[in-house]
Amino acid sequence: EKHAIKEISQNLDFPELLDLFSEYEKNLTPEARFVRDMDRLDAVLQAKYYDTNNKAEEQIFNEFYNYAFHHTNKDEDITTQLFNTVSKL
Repeated sequence: EKHAIKEISQNLDFPELLDLFSEYEKNLTPEARFVRDMDRLDAVLQAKYYDTNNKAEEQIFNEFYNYAFHHTNKDEDITTQLFNTVSKL
């Protein structure tokens, strides 16, 4: 990932991208934590899609949801609200 980010950063002439990626990787800011939580939520939504459309051999939503929910930043109300909404799908 680091190599890809470096290459993208160079291709776009956007050196700040390396700093932003480092911030994300280290969970340094509320924004970085939010992006990480949304990445986890995306995986949960994909699991729901797989379950709904029989794309997996077994149901995977609950496993993905439980892992993601327990590893999110509970200090942000929006994150909790989004996860609560997804749990009702």
